[in-house]
This record gives sequence, C-alpha cells and structure tokens, in this order.
Amino acid sequence: MPLKVGFLINPYAGSGGRTGEKGSDRKRTINPETEGRITRFFNTAPKYPVYFTPRLNMGEIFLRKNGVNYRIIDAGGNDTTSEDTKNQ
Repeated sequence: MPLKVGFLINPYAGSGGRTGEKGSDRKRTINPETEGRITRFFNTAPKYPVYFTPRLNMGEIFLRKNGVNYRIIDAGGNDTTSEDTKNQ
C-alpha cells in the first residue's frame, strides 16, 4: 500500500512583503517564491507516495508541474479564500 500524503498550500501567503505591500490578507497575488519552493521540495521528496491535494492553486497545479502521483480532493480552486482552508 503506497504512502498517502496530504499536500495543501496557500499560494498567497507571504506575497504582500514580496510585492512591496503590507500583508497578504485579501490579496490575490501569488507569492512569486511559491513555485520555486515547491520545486525544491519535490527535488528531494519521495516520488512514490500518493499526494492528496485541493484543486488548482491550493496544490493541483504545482503537483502536476512536478510530475508526482496525486489525487484531487473536493476543495479549492483558483479564487480561494480562508474559508476553503477552514473547510478542510
């Protein structure tokens, strides 16, 4: 039985400071460092687990780009809010 790993990200976290704004609450700017951090993680992470992730910006697009085995859970999307995280 393969290892199962939950993978959930907040792509907006930390974007305020990176884009010269105060905070990232209610901003819809993806932190420009997010993709690089995730790529570095998958360069060393095991490739064989099945990652379970929300749709689109909360995980799916990053897992697809890194070529790992994943399954989508019924949550998330492109226009995510704090409620999406709370509901998980």
